[in-house]
Amino acid sequence: MTVEEVWASDREMSGTSWLAPDMGDAHLLPATGNRMAVWAHCVRRIPGQVYSSNNMSGTFFNDYGMPSILREYGGQRGDEVVFELEMRDPSEVVNWGIYGCKVIPGFYS
Repeated sequence: MTVEEVWASDREMSGTSWLAPDMGDAHLLPATGNRMAVWAHCVRRIPGQVYSSNNMSGTFFNDYGMPSILREYGGQRGDEVVFELEMRDPSEVVNWGIYGCKVIPGFYS
């Protein structure tokens, strides 16, 4: 089997980049051709942060509060952020609710 990347939300890490160690997906929005990226658990890259509970050299990413982010990308190259919603819930119930987010027809009209 061959896998080909057809789109990426970030081509390189920047100050607006989010890391999603788990619970994320992306959807093509047929009416506009835009893409909706969903990060149910996401963190910013922080110095000293590690991404494995087996790595004791820093602070495990799960020790930080993790927001949920919905970000719609559009523009000619598909890399322009045209909509963003950040949700924070200390109990992380929202994170689980947004995971597997479905596109609702007519939501944008």
